[in-house]
Amino acid sequence: MKNNLSLQKNSHYLLTLFTALAAVLFSLQVAQKEILWGEIGMSKWMYENTPSFIDFLGDVIDAPITDIGAPLLFIGISTLVYWRWGRYATVGILLAGSMTGLTRLSDVVERSGPNKDFIYNESKYY
Repeated sequence: MKNNLSLQKNSHYLLTLFTALAAVLFSLQVAQKEILWGEIGMSKWMYENTPSFIDFLGDVIDAPITDIGAPLLFIGISTLVYWRWGRYATVGILLAGSMTGLTRLSDVVERSGPNKDFIYNESKYY
């Protein structure tokens, strides 16, 4: 019984380590400006099968989510969660929000997404 508990406890650390290692490896692979296996097919499938209301929702929320607006929105959501559900839920939201900083890796690897013809263009973020 004690060994199962120890394995369960350590599996969270192993999963965290594996996820961080995978993020670094994928970032290094993408930094070489190479297209990953299946990336074009998956991008095309997602583009063709996205429901129209998702596109509309993306257009609506795209305006307030900028480099200035996103932190303000995050602070507002965190305050609302604290008010309604308390500090434990707020800690969860703050941890999840801090993980979204990983999405800024695209700036580090300097790689753009595909255009409508699924051609990857050279680009640099400054």
